[in-house]
Amino acid sequence: MNCKRVRQIISLQEPLDHRSLQHLEQCSACRAVRIQQERLDTLLESWDLQTEPSSRLLASVRAGLGHEQAAARRDGLRWFLRQVQLPMAGARRGLAWGVSFCLVLIATTATVHHWQAVRQQRQAATAAGAVQELQALDQDSELLQTWDMLSSDGDAGSKTRQTYQATP
Repeated sequence: MNCKRVRQIISLQEPLDHRSLQHLEQCSACRAVRIQQERLDTLLESWDLQTEPSSRLLASVRAGLGHEQAAARRDGLRWFLRQVQLPMAGARRGLAWGVSFCLVLIATTATVHHWQAVRQQRQAATAAGAVQELQALDQDSELLQTWDMLSSDGDAGSKTRQTYQATP
């Protein structure tokens, strides 16, 4: 294990594994860093932090933070604009492309919904047509049965029925 990794483990106060302990036994510089970190932890734990900081200190820290935050926002916006690298004409072009894309997306969605509705109407019409055709066939079948009963020749009716059933 290298010194950089061991010092990172020490500074983050992570538990030391076997390899880290071996490195500390061999490296006096890392051992010194660990001892220094332990002394700092002991010192910080011994302080009594029950007292409040002065109001002047708090005001100056808050003012400094406010300026830092405002500067960070300005710098962040500048950084973003540099990264995007869009001059105003390019921004307008990008906006136009975005609006065009949205319009095409909306039109496509509307078209898809329209054709789905048309397909459902056609399916409903086809189902209704099939029902009507079955009703017509049923009536034709009743007519043929009536014809058979009225026919004086029994074979003529059966031939007519066979012909009718064979016809698509």
